[in-house]
Amino acid sequence: VEGHLWYTANDYNHRDAAYEEILHFMHDMGIGVDGTNTNPGALPAYQTEIRAAQDNADNNTFAIWPIGSSSTSGWYYELAQENSLSQEYLASVVDSYYGLWEAWNEVGEPSSATTGMWGLYIAKTRTEIQTEDPMGYAVMGKYFSPMININMDIDPSFTGIFNMTRNDTQKYTYKSQYLQHTSLTGTNTSGLKGNDSDNNLNGNDSNNTIEGVKGNDRIDCKDGTADKVIFTGNYADYTFTVNVDHYIVTDGIVNRDGIDTVYNCEILKFADQEVNANILATEDFELANAFKIFPNPATNEITIQLNNLEFSSIKVTVYDLIGRKVRKSNHTKNTITINTRSLSKGVYLVRIKRDTNSAVVTKRLIIK
Repeated sequence: VEGHLWYTANDYNHRDAAYEEILHFMHDMGIGVDGTNTNPGALPAYQTEIRAAQDNADNNTFAIWPIGSSSTSGWYYELAQENSLSQEYLASVVDSYYGLWEAWNEVGEPSSATTGMWGLYIAKTRTEIQTEDPMGYAVMGKYFSPMININMDIDPSFTGIFNMTRNDTQKYTYKSQYLQHTSLTGTNTSGLKGNDSDNNLNGNDSNNTIEGVKGNDRIDCKDGTADKVIFTGNYADYTFTVNVDHYIVTDGIVNRDGIDTVYNCEILKFADQEVNANILATEDFELANAFKIFPNPATNEITIQLNNLEFSSIKVTVYDLIGRKVRKSNHTKNTITINTRSLSKGVYLVRIKRDTNSAVVTKRLIIK
């Protein structure tokens, strides 16, 4: 189970065989297997491609899979007799595709440094599959998701931050980098760190720390009283939209934290400060409701209307989508006109901040 000691320590005496066994069931009863002793399946053309990749793997004295069968052929011919070669071959590819064998490096087993599935398969990583078994790699791309896109429960014994971003100092991340959605279980104070995918990250009954990283993430801290969600940049880089039971945090810097939808997290931690979510929600809700831009799309100029909003001065900053500041001005009136004639066609971000509090709101502007 993800997060269990056997998982985080990459204990191959207790390896995760769930991928392999579920795949066998899906292959036999869903995709289908050609030949004798099998059931007709739903994807005979796909099985033809799997069979071709398996036949290719057998060539040149089992150069790709199953390595070593030229000298110890009993197992291979047993599989051939029961017509399960394609299933076992595909299981070897799937395990390496999702990173299950990259950390395998067994003392006294030199092949463990370069191969997967107990030394039977030529590749240990997704990149190696692409170069060393391109037919197998092509088969994966036609059916299997690049990410495990179902929710995985983290074992209740886990403590610390369960990391879904690859980190060579945490070799379990060779597997967890391909997880997309995870949930903490139990009552330990612990946390989650996502990856570049659009993650669903869920806390447990204790206080949790959750970081979405890149992508547009859904984060639910659940039932703690001091749960914390972490963002990469400074507080002023983000804008906030408040709803009844959640808030949306939008990073103004492209290709960084994305747009995160956050539930039940009491503290937002930025690079420069921590903010109480309840205070943040009240301030930003007022500013977001008052802020209007028209026309949008625009050509020569835009008008910013700030209806019924109290302030002494307003700072308006316009950014392009790679984060460059292209306009900056200060104003004291509720109706503001900004010349946009010199802006190239494209999409921009207009950010406003009033002097009376730290609230910042951003809206998208199109110049045509």
